[in-house]
Amino acid sequence: MSKQQNLNTSSGFTLIEIMITLLVSGIILGAIFTTYSSQQKTYSASEQTAEMQQNIRAAMLVMTREIREAGCDPTGLAKAGFVTATIGKVRFT
Repeated sequence: MSKQQNLNTSSGFTLIEIMITLLVSGIILGAIFTTYSSQQKTYSASEQTAEMQQNIRAAMLVMTREIREAGCDPTGLAKAGFVTATIGKVRFT
């Protein structure tokens, strides 16, 4: 086997093939990172919205309980009660 035949049969990657592979890999990794980043922001926003809604529910529960108990005066000595109770306004003594 001569040297000329040995050089023609050797296999490997050329510089162009490696550069193209790196370019395609970089584009794919960039797309994956962009998608991940977008999903992370959406998840964070959803988490904050859910927490805010839960806090509002808890506040409404406390307010409802306190308003219901505001007119509770079994003895009648405090003269406590509701003066006005409409959709937009609640007044009590």
